[in-house]
Amino acid sequence: GIVTINNCEIVRNMAIGSSNANCGDYGGWSFAGGGIYCTYGNFNILNCTIADNITDGIGGGVYCGGYDTNVMVKNSIVWNNISCDGSELRLGGFERSVLQISYSDIKAGLSGIFVGEDGTFVWGPGNIDSDPLFVNSFDDNYRLSISSACIDAGTNAGVHDDIEGNIRPSDFPGVDNNGIQPEFDIGAHEAVASEVDLRITPKRINRRRGHRDIKVTVELTKYEAEHIDGEFILFPGAIVAKQQEVQDGECKVKVIAYFDRNKLLEAIPYN
Repeated sequence: GIVTINNCEIVRNMAIGSSNANCGDYGGWSFAGGGIYCTYGNFNILNCTIADNITDGIGGGVYCGGYDTNVMVKNSIVWNNISCDGSELRLGGFERSVLQISYSDIKAGLSGIFVGEDGTFVWGPGNIDSDPLFVNSFDDNYRLSISSACIDAGTNAGVHDDIEGNIRPSDFPGVDNNGIQPEFDIGAHEAVASEVDLRITPKRINRRRGHRDIKVTVELTKYEAEHIDGEFILFPGAIVAKQQEVQDGECKVKVIAYFDRNKLLEAIPYN
């Protein structure tokens, strides 16, 4: 059979063994895999975020090994994991052990992967080595910020929702990191843009008058202030707010943002 792991955040785990064990000896092997340990079987790791895991053994994010072990990593982020040999992923040196990686964001790219002598490694298409720009990993927020290279950089791996139940693929306006490929994101979270009603001040903009910031107010009834963790952007034009303020109220949150008037007018055609 096949063990499939999808839409998982595997973060901030520790696999710590004997302080007297050297990296690569029995202690290094027995405490391998700070995030995932795969052995003797077939494993699919799809749309996962594997980050900030630590082991004093080998394979900071993922270790896979054992005879006849096949591991496929697709649409996944493996980032900032720590191991004694420095590897994000490690394939043990066993006969008929295979590691395949595609459409994934691997810290240090090929340099972050260690392949044992008898293992088979396939570096497939679509892989990148770019900071995923998590919204705030220090506060366990591993969603993608809008500048992340992981947005629209994945492929169809048969996973059609994300860890929060958002539909995949969800095309994020103004972002295209994969050309004609379907707009699947890499990682456990799909970047989703919400459509809301806006109040804009002034209501009528005179193109002939001098510079004045445009004030935009949004009220969200199903969110709290802690959920507002990104930049306020208006489309068309992908205009980022010059300044924004989040106000928390009872059962709702209000976001007040100010936009450069001239940039806004450049993006809006004449009526």
